[in-house]
Amino acid sequence: MAMALDDTPDTPPPAAAPAPRRPHHRTVDRVAALLDAVARAPMGLSLSQLATRLEAPVSSIQGLVNGLTAVGYLTEEDKRFLLGPATYVLNLAAGRRPAAGVRQEDLEELATRTGADVLVAVRVGDSVVYTSHAGPWSIQRLAYRVTEYRASPMLCTAAGWAILAHADERDLRAHLATEGERYPRQTTEFLDRIEHIRRTGMAYTHALGDPEVSAVAVPLGGGGQADAAILVIGRHEQIDGRSNELGAQLQEAVRAWESRQDQP
Repeated sequence: MAMALDDTPDTPPPAAAPAPRRPHHRTVDRVAALLDAVARAPMGLSLSQLATRLEAPVSSIQGLVNGLTAVGYLTEEDKRFLLGPATYVLNLAAGRRPAAGVRQEDLEELATRTGADVLVAVRVGDSVVYTSHAGPWSIQRLAYRVTEYRASPMLCTAAGWAILAHADERDLRAHLATEGERYPRQTTEFLDRIEHIRRTGMAYTHALGDPEVSAVAVPLGGGGQADAAILVIGRHEQIDGRSNELGAQLQEAVRAWESRQDQP
């Protein structure tokens, strides 16, 4: 079981009846995959390249590309398609920019204080994506996941635990009912710790998704439901035995950032 050396485990909560998972829609999934492919191509993608990425015939995505371009989700330059401004404008209009108040200098300062790598993670569907980093890259291979914005399963990350523990109950049960079958060990460990995470506001993991990694994460979002988290991550000798200390530092930093946003 993943357990902090300076924490004690909680009694697992009683099993809840699984909630039905929100159904996927074929067209929506294809649009999402299309936008994701374009977003990861700095020089854009041609129609044929998009068809190859999506493993679909050109004829089946031509209409989607035309429609997305017409409303600004894509833009065309020299017969190559890039991400358009509509997604950015929607986030501005909604005021829902995860971790918007966290500055790079905030992360640099926190990395110096903790002596570990500091990351910001944002929930995207059933995964988390690391969007910002500061620190020495104590585990160099993890840099790829951050610099390429690669998704990681929520149940396999400290950030995912911190976000899921504060999720809506229906959302949580639906997630566990489906993803729990794919990650049974991580699900068991998460359920063993969920009440402790809720009570303390921090999640500690040891060798959860990577055998060499330990991490401590706290949610961003004012203590309620969260769609982002801040975490410190490193080798076991950097993190183990310091979960309470590191968690307190993260929470102190989050409070400072939130109070700064509240100031006129």
